[in-house]
Amino acid sequence: MMTHPEILHDDGGGTAPVVPPPLPADSPPADSPGQQDVLGPRIAAALIDLVLLGGLFTVMAAATGGVTTGSWSFNVSLSAGWLAAFVAVAGLYYFVLEVWSGQTVGKRLLGVQVYGPGRARPSAGATAGRTLLRVVDFLPALYLVGFITIMATGARQQRIGDLAAGTAVARAAPARRRALAAVPLAVVLLAAVVLSVYRATSPGTTLTYQAHGVLFDYPASWQKGGYTAASVGGGAKLWSTAVGPGTQDDGIVVAAYRVSPAVTAQNIDTIIPSLESLFQQAGMSLQGTPEKITMAGLPGLRFPVTGTAAGTRLASTRVLAFNGTTEYVVDCEYTAGMAAQVRQACDQVTGSFRLSRAVPRAAASATSAPRPGAITTATPSARPTQGTSPVSGTPGKGGLGAKVVPAPAGFALSQVADVHNGPMNAARFNQYMGTPNLAASLHFVRGYDVTYDSNTGSDSIEVTLFQFATAADATAFKAGYVPGGSINSRSDPGIPGADDYDSTSPDQGTYDHGVVATKGNLAFVIDVATGSAAPVPLVEKMARHQYAAL
Repeated sequence: MMTHPEILHDDGGGTAPVVPPPLPADSPPADSPGQQDVLGPRIAAALIDLVLLGGLFTVMAAATGGVTTGSWSFNVSLSAGWLAAFVAVAGLYYFVLEVWSGQTVGKRLLGVQVYGPGRARPSAGATAGRTLLRVVDFLPALYLVGFITIMATGARQQRIGDLAAGTAVARAAPARRRALAAVPLAVVLLAAVVLSVYRATSPGTTLTYQAHGVLFDYPASWQKGGYTAASVGGGAKLWSTAVGPGTQDDGIVVAAYRVSPAVTAQNIDTIIPSLESLFQQAGMSLQGTPEKITMAGLPGLRFPVTGTAAGTRLASTRVLAFNGTTEYVVDCEYTAGMAAQVRQACDQVTGSFRLSRAVPRAAASATSAPRPGAITTATPSARPTQGTSPVSGTPGKGGLGAKVVPAPAGFALSQVADVHNGPMNAARFNQYMGTPNLAASLHFVRGYDVTYDSNTGSDSIEVTLFQFATAADATAFKAGYVPGGSINSRSDPGIPGADDYDSTSPDQGTYDHGVVATKGNLAFVIDVATGSAAPVPLVEKMARHQYAAL
């Protein structure tokens, strides 16, 4: 019985061991984990890890008020600070578990393991390298680059992180497969409990402010109105509102101003010196340097300042964002004892701030307002009192109100205090569009505006009718109406001359879908704000009914 392969030479000189053929070029080195086809288990393990981390992401979002639902959407998001925390936790998840045992939860359950040379446990440095390079391997989504690299490396089956770190994935010893998988799962569950406690002790659920063409969230335990603060803004204030925890010197003022010339991401640096000078003139001290940020996708600046009001020392975070000639200001002021709560609410307001209404091109040619520079007092603006809000659940009787389409199934007339459901005069039209004197230039006669809120989620539908002096004026209004942000626009298939539009990217998690149309000297806009990018058939259906009612 032969114990090893032998071959008989032709010269009769006995036997000699067979020399194995050379290994293929894509074979692993001799001290590597070996050639094992673990592609299937490795993919399944990666999916398990992603599901686990996705669950943690959802728990964190729910705990910090980042989960919103609507009739057509379910949106989960984290603020910048919490997103950074999640990324750090995700990195630690992979690094700590693979340094400790070479296995994440998914790898342990599927029986595969990360090895270094000679099937040794990978070093901390190698594990850190392959963890950091997960960002590259994950691109553009779901480890596509990593999968391509694994396929390209043949039997070695190494992604970019493995190639850089000198590691590979192979099957683990059977005894190591599942015994300790419950440990990291328990850690995730503990994190969920901690975040739930955080949520339970936080300022409560979220309320949404929606008026003046903007939306933002703030703590439900806070009150609207009753708070004032010194505000750096433009020369012509368009509107302002305030929310606060009920204490005298703590709160947030949100306002909008008309400025000239337009401020963009390219020239925003040029206004910093004048703003700093204005803070000094108002007796405020700038703490550190201004930070360039974006709010609602708009270029902006964040100023940390301190000052004194009626003998009380106050700190403040001032955020200014610019949409061309419109300046949005968020002033967050707080005393030392309320710093944590107001800062958290300030992040909530600025992080959720988004534009809900388009501004027509005609606004760009409106009369220029004074340049930025006035120090004003921002107080909650009193809303016009013309007309009365419908109380019967229908848009109104007589005039344009009788022509407004009713709320569709699942929606009801908005009861939010700052939402005006009723007639629109010239002043309100200008306020609605955010442009002084626009009503006069377009020969606006009258209008009517209603908002319907979802009964089960955060979606809303705004229906606005406009009457102009002539059909040409209505046509000019429609021609100049440009929905905000990046959109896809197309001709409506059922309404002559109407345009349909859909957002192509979310603005703080919200997409707009709408129709703008004219009929004679009348025009209307129907706009749905939801969390989904998919077109909403209800918009076109309501538009057809609205067109028939005119």
